Amino acid sequence: MVFNLGSQAIQISIDTTYTFHENVKPSGYTISKFVGFPKIPSFLTIHNPLRELLPGFNDRSGISVWTRMGRRTLDISKFIQIVNDFQPTFFQVLSDYDVSVSSSVKRIRKSTSRNLEYLNEVIQKIDSSARSAFGTIEVSWFLVSPFDAEIALTHMLEKQHDFNGFILNGVKTSGKINPINISNIIAKLPENKPRFTPGEFKLWEIMDLVRSGVDLFDSSVVTRVSEEGQVFSLQLEKLNHSKATATPVLPSNESIPAKSNQINGDFSSDNENFSAAQLVLNLREKQYFGDFSPISTTCNCYTCRKYTRAYLHHLLCTSELLGPVLLMMQEQITFSES
Repeated sequence: MVFNLGSQAIQISIDTTYTFHENVKPSGYTISKFVGFPKIPSFLTIHNPLRELLPGFNDRSGISVWTRMGRRTLDISKFIQIVNDFQPTFFQVLSDYDVSVSSSVKRIRKSTSRNLEYLNEVIQKIDSSARSAFGTIEVSWFLVSPFDAEIALTHMLEKQHDFNGFILNGVKTSGKINPINISNIIAKLPENKPRFTPGEFKLWEIMDLVRSGVDLFDSSVVTRVSEEGQVFSLQLEKLNHSKATATPVLPSNESIPAKSNQINGDFSSDNENFSAAQLVLNLREKQYFGDFSPISTTCNCYTCRKYTRAYLHHLLCTSELLGPVLLMMQEQITFSES
């Protein structure tokens, strides 16, 4: 299946919609049409990328997801039912994510084995011409047992014609980038299939990952920055000189200046200081109390057309829900077009 990577997608996670599919199925609608965006592609993932996952709950029966009703076990049958009911444009294949740098080799082997089993069953039972599957690679496999990771990756590549992309999961855990050179993993993947990395990354980390070959990201950074009362600075436009080509939310690899030590897998703290100062504005600061200009004079979004920095400052300082919502509307456009 071919879908337009030049447009944004609605990301929906199973943990936040665990029983919602039961209401969607009778309508016969795709999840995009059901929520009022019939022309926008949808991306079904397993977890909310802003949620920290608890270890020790996955087993042979399935993986654990944390819903509003508590922990639930998601097995392959339930997963396939959800995918068929939602009819997403593309989706993440079930993955045994409970691995880390501290996992044993035995645990890694269980994870790789289960992931291959999940992928095989999805290929057999879900029509790939109607929906596009993304196979999941857990980065921790390569950190703990490169040998088993290579075997699992080889098996996935043998079936690459049956799915449409790759997810590199666990690049960042507990707020820290894992010590691995992502470029080495991506170099083994086919160039014609997109690579998606979920999770909450800083802007400078995203830039480093784009240089490493990652194509797609979720909008976690937009959500987090908005909740903190910050907006992307117009100086971001000085760093990125062209529109995105390979990804819906990021500039192309060539358009990003080489500013970090990522070549050796080192996401430099110097790069963090540089980016934090130049890429965001904090509208909670007192200097915006009397600033009656919009966030951006060149942006035509609803927020910039209707509201001033002073009003947004007021909403944030009084903890009004509307504040982060308006910032998120503006920043999603800024992030997408940068």
